[in-house]
Amino acid sequence: AFLRGYGLFGRKLFVAGESYGGHFVPNTVEAILQHNHAEESKKDGGDSDLQINIAGLMVGNPYTDWEHDFNANVPYARYHALCSSQEFAEAERACGNHFARCFWQRPDVACPFACAKAVSKATENALSGCIDMYDIYADVCPLSGQSRIATQTFLLEQYRRRGMSPV
Repeated sequence: AFLRGYGLFGRKLFVAGESYGGHFVPNTVEAILQHNHAEESKKDGGDSDLQINIAGLMVGNPYTDWEHDFNANVPYARYHALCSSQEFAEAERACGNHFARCFWQRPDVACPFACAKAVSKATENALSGCIDMYDIYADVCPLSGQSRIATQTFLLEQYRRRGMSPV
């Protein structure tokens, strides 16, 4: 009904998303492909009227895996000159390259105090709100009479550092 109602039969469908779309975009495409396969199996040759023409998927800055994604923040800070080599070395020493456990803490993963302190220090410049961590080279000096808009990342980081939930 949806495909017919919106004239989508036979048209290519691209599924796209960003951030948490790293989870739902591939899962949505997988479900559609499974549906298409089930429709093909019903008849010899299948029923193309009930199939969705998946042409591709796209994800931008996807959240895919807690450890993989959040382990990248300290090295990102170092290799984009947002922390010193000493701050990075201290984070490596204190965390053993397992930064995620203290960057975005989970109740089921221990965060040693020394690691938490080192990760906080190494990522302070990126997360303090002074710059946009998604565009670290952007001009952060507003013109006279303007103020910088707090990014979603900055606001979420403030909640995280206070141990609060944004909802």
